[in-house]
Parts: sequence; structure tokens; C-alpha cells
Amino acid sequence: LVNEEVVKTLSEAGCEVISFGIESGSPKVLKAMNKRITPRKILDAVKLVKKHGMATRSSFFFGYPGEGMVDILKTFLLMWRAGLKGWEITFGNHPILYPGTTLFDNISETGYLPSDFSWAGETELPCYKDVPIYLPPHDGTRQLMIKALWKMKKAV
Repeated sequence: LVNEEVVKTLSEAGCEVISFGIESGSPKVLKAMNKRITPRKILDAVKLVKKHGMATRSSFFFGYPGEGMVDILKTFLLMWRAGLKGWEITFGNHPILYPGTTLFDNISETGYLPSDFSWAGETELPCYKDVPIYLPPHDGTRQLMIKALWKMKKAV
């Protein structure tokens, strides 16, 4: 969350880029992540930064539990509406299940993690560099949609 005074001060101090952990353009997913922001606030923040001649780096996240295809589309629509260029966007495709996080606790309750799960032991869960990740349902279809939307975004 930024405001006019903060962004102006950063710009005057020589700041050239501000990074935002936007994560999603879907109000439903933002709420599930407990982000306490809305797509409108995101758009306003990006607009404010650009108004002061700075660039943004914005990270997005796909694959959060409960995210559907419409939510993915809303995220890409937010990227377009914000006027983000391809180099200003980074994104990940699978949530990492870190212990002590709300995501880890919620996933544990669903039965996705085995009852005897231990970070110290071997796991048969999908992993990213030996860290368990969450694979949402229909992951292949979801990945194809993200790739297609990303190609469209880059072409604009």
C-alpha cells in the first residue's frame, strides 16, 4: 500500500522501480490469501507509481487453492488494465507449502498432505527443488491457459 507522499519522496530520492507482490487480480483469491487489497487498490498503486515516472515490478501467483479459470483470467485482465509491460511481470505457478503459513495449515486440513508428513523425511508429494508444492486440480489445462494468456499479453 502506497500513497502520494511516499511515492513522490521515493521518486525524488532517485528510486526508479517499486515492486509489488500483487499475486492475483481476483478479489476471491486475494481474500483467500488474506492480502487485504483489492484490484482497484492495485490499479491505483500502479498508476500512482507510473505517474511519478517510475516503473513497477509486479509478482503474480497462480495455482492457489480455490483459484479457477475465471480467476486466472481476472489476473491477466488486471495486468492489461494496469498497463504492465512483460518485463514488469514475474509469476509463479505452484504454491510452496511452507510450514507455519496459513496455506500450509489449510492444505493440511484438506488431507492433501499425508498425516505423517514431515519436512525431515521423504515425500511423494510434487516438489519444486525438494520443497512440497500444491498442484491444483486440472493443472495441465490451467498451465495451457496461463501460457496462452501470457503469449497474448506479451504480444500487446
